[in-house]
Amino acid sequence: MRSPQSLGLARLLGANKRLAIPLLVVMATTSVGAAFATGAFGPAGSSGHAAKTSAAAASPGAAPSTPSTATTSSTATTTTPTRTAGVRPTPRTATSAAARSAARPTQPSSASPVSASAAAAVAGAPAAVSSPSSPPPAAGSGPCGVKPSAATTGASGSRSNSSVTTLGTGQVLQNANVSDLVVSGNGVTVRNVQVNGSILVTGDGAMIDHVTAQGVSISSASGTTVQYANIGFGQGDGIHVTSDRGRLVRNVTLRYNYVHDPRVSSTAHYDGTQVRGIDGLNLSCSVYDPGAYQHMFNAAVYLEDANGGDSNITVSHNWLYGFGFSVMMDAANVSLVDNRVGGDIHWGLCRLGTRSGDPNLQSTGNVDDANGAAVTLCR
Repeated sequence: MRSPQSLGLARLLGANKRLAIPLLVVMATTSVGAAFATGAFGPAGSSGHAAKTSAAAASPGAAPSTPSTATTSSTATTTTPTRTAGVRPTPRTATSAAARSAARPTQPSSASPVSASAAAAVAGAPAAVSSPSSPPPAAGSGPCGVKPSAATTGASGSRSNSSVTTLGTGQVLQNANVSDLVVSGNGVTVRNVQVNGSILVTGDGAMIDHVTAQGVSISSASGTTVQYANIGFGQGDGIHVTSDRGRLVRNVTLRYNYVHDPRVSSTAHYDGTQVRGIDGLNLSCSVYDPGAYQHMFNAAVYLEDANGGDSNITVSHNWLYGFGFSVMMDAANVSLVDNRVGGDIHWGLCRLGTRSGDPNLQSTGNVDDANGAAVTLCR
């Protein structure tokens, strides 16, 4: 295995899964790759790949200080504001599976065109394009209003290429194309941004809205919201939450995200969202769809008893397709409510851990996506 210093951020979130990140102070125009080259990320920590449980192995028989304004290129704006598995669902029909396969998104190109209006804007001022807004609820589409897809999530419209790699306290990055991105300050907003690698959040109170990225990792940072994100084609977990820097993650919101089509190696373990230490998580109205089952796919949602444990979690109104298990959990005070499961589920709907068990587990209203029949999820 290559040393952590030789890995990009996408690899940090990938098979190695090591996120012991000390506080970073990186110039805005310094690439994340350069930070690794100089050893700025330090040695790997306790949230590593070796600690992760494989679904296949588990199965039977198998007020902040005043920040500076980051400079950008072109018009990207970076501103500082004043138990056992349950009943398996009925597989989707061949027609449905074929239709879904045909509709699967393709991997985005490494560069996106910049419009004339964006090119005419001044760095540090808003580009001549409106940031996307959350779509209004659609009649008859349920409590979520819209089922996330490539059409309703991720960056869109005119954006410009930016050299920004790190965001400090209070900064806003919008309408941009960047490489790997580190959110190290508090109260940062990232909106309508395509990240050609992954996003690492280490500062509190981040808003990650309408981004396209290979992965998002939250490391000992609280109050993070990730919404309307298109997360796919990465080499690690779609969303990875870990309390790996000696501070428990609290109060994270993940909603209206589309997590899909990983590109992990045959020796990796992939989860749509893996959580290793949290108090307070609301995961709702999101689609998890890795495609046809492969042995690397653990769970759509994996609540692991690590780094202080997981508690006070609501997983509701999601579409959980495929994986070894829909849910793997070893956590306390969990609510699994009104989720739809289906697709190429290999082992079963749920695997419960042996340490935390399922104290105060509530599991109601979960159904088979294909026929609406009630299913038993983690009870």
